[in-house]
Amino acid sequence: MLKHHFPIMASNTNKEMLTNNVVKISTWMNKVDKLASNHSYETTGEFDRDKFVGDAFEHLVEAMITWGRSDKAINCINVEPAEHDAPGVDLIGVGHDTTSVHTIQCKYRSNTMTDLTEGRDHIAMFPSSSLLKYNATYMTIWTTAKDLHRILDEEWEGKVITIGYEKIRNLVDNNVAFWNFYANDLLNRN
Repeated sequence: MLKHHFPIMASNTNKEMLTNNVVKISTWMNKVDKLASNHSYETTGEFDRDKFVGDAFEHLVEAMITWGRSDKAINCINVEPAEHDAPGVDLIGVGHDTTSVHTIQCKYRSNTMTDLTEGRDHIAMFPSSSLLKYNATYMTIWTTAKDLHRILDEEWEGKVITIGYEKIRNLVDNNVAFWNFYANDLLNRN
């Protein structure tokens, strides 16, 4: 069982929308954008749209890491959410060496062709929080954007791995077993 609060937070929404006929990340993204718009402050007053899609993506990333825990590229086991509203870090796990801390930052972006930047995406705290607060050995940003902007990658000296949209597509597109795993957790927790 996954631990992210999104399935409970979204209990008053049509969560089935995120699972019906979904076997691709692009379909999931279209549906989460629509679901967020249907329940945003502007529409019903329920949720902040950006927080809703961000939390939905964090839950999906927790599912991807849990499902693919043996994948060497993921290099993370025993993942769970960081404390609520912790700055810079969304999920915390353990590296495949079974002793090193692995921190995760999740950034949902509707535009899959852009790169993450400090100015727009406010991600500068991720490495410092990871190192100072959690003593992390491994740091990964999961994003539906294309990648991390090269200037940030150079500034962070390649110490932060980015799993962008194309890598996520390779992990989950047409992976029916994964989407069933995700749907089971999403729909069975209220």
